[in-house]
Amino acid sequence: MMIKISRSKILFSAILAMALWPGCGDDDKKAVNPDNHPPVIDSVIADPDTFVSNSLTTITVTAHDPDDDALSYTWDSRGSWILPVTGAGNILQVTNCCPITEVTSGYVIAIVTDANSTSSRDSVRIWVTPEDK
Repeated sequence: MMIKISRSKILFSAILAMALWPGCGDDDKKAVNPDNHPPVIDSVIADPDTFVSNSLTTITVTAHDPDDDALSYTWDSRGSWILPVTGAGNILQVTNCCPITEVTSGYVIAIVTDANSTSSRDSVRIWVTPEDK
């Protein structure tokens, strides 16, 4: 018994196979250790949480890793006025970058990453008040 397949069906199948082929493998994905646990952020504290314009507040994140992996710290913010001044590991100092005319708030976000590139994030809200005139 002979099965007839049209050339257009063969061509369509070949094109479809070539289009889908690159998505079949996981070669470019990093292997994930199923036994690894993400870091645990115990606290993110701003001291003080409200500060006067052109002064500083210090943000401290306390974290640990259930697997005892080494931790690294990065920071982000939500508030166009927040300006990082100094940072070392789990401590960051910020101020405002521009004039403040009314009480304004924003968030500083701590991102804690373990040696296996697993991360956790948490934030603290801070406020800045205008300088007294």
